[in-house]
Amino acid sequence: MKKLIATLTALFLLCGTVTAAASTVYIAPALGIEGDTLTVAVCLNSDRLVSAGGFEISYDSTKLSFLSYRKGDGFNTEYCTVSPVSNGILRLSFTDSRNNFLGSVTLAHITFKVKSGTNGTTEITPLVTEYGMFDNYYIEMEYGVQGGTAYILPQILKGDIEINGQLIYLNRRYAAAEFAQRLGKHASIKENYGYIGSGCTVSCNGNKYYTVVRGDTNGDSLVNTVDYLSLRAYLCGAISLSKAYAAATDFNCDGVVSTADLLNMRTTLTGTE
Repeated sequence: MKKLIATLTALFLLCGTVTAAASTVYIAPALGIEGDTLTVAVCLNSDRLVSAGGFEISYDSTKLSFLSYRKGDGFNTEYCTVSPVSNGILRLSFTDSRNNFLGSVTLAHITFKVKSGTNGTTEITPLVTEYGMFDNYYIEMEYGVQGGTAYILPQILKGDIEINGQLIYLNRRYAAAEFAQRLGKHASIKENYGYIGSGCTVSCNGNKYYTVVRGDTNGDSLVNTVDYLSLRAYLCGAISLSKAYAAATDFNCDGVVSTADLLNMRTTLTGTE
């Protein structure tokens, strides 16, 4: 009898290992602003080939209202859609045109309107539903889900900052003390110059974000000839820059770092066309 129990236990553990979820759908941490918008990334991590899937996402409709979505970058989807199902529930469906996705990717970016009076944290959670996830042979596979926490900053920052993933773009110059005060008591900032420049770390709800001042490639909050020379060296491949500083090199905000940014910065610094 003991031998039989041991055998059955081993088989149970083996089966448990085989059927463990090979894919996880999760929501990345995000920042939003009261009275403005919040954009969250819906991500997939899979160690098995994926061809298609569908699931629902829940959110607090007393704090957020669905606005729009766009397909995630780097995912070869021929079909991806997000649509409301009911109050506080969205449905995301996708197919991969190659039928062989493997790894980690952002499926979609979902944008919500943040309602007035909403501050602090709000949860956004994927749900396992009957729509399922399918492998490259269109066989249904198990998947897990992991919710994410979005942190809503005070409305006083509306218009002063723009948020893109982990980057916080500043539209005006901020003294460190003033910016820290406006972030609120549940957020903090680490800076070096007394003013907020590129590369300052903002901590909210255990997650880190980084400030960007367009043109400020060394983090001193100013745009001057030092930044101009850094941008020129960066374009030539002579130096490398970390994410926040590299984002600051897009001086003309067109999404591409090129000689146009260098020319625009020179025009700004010299005051000539």
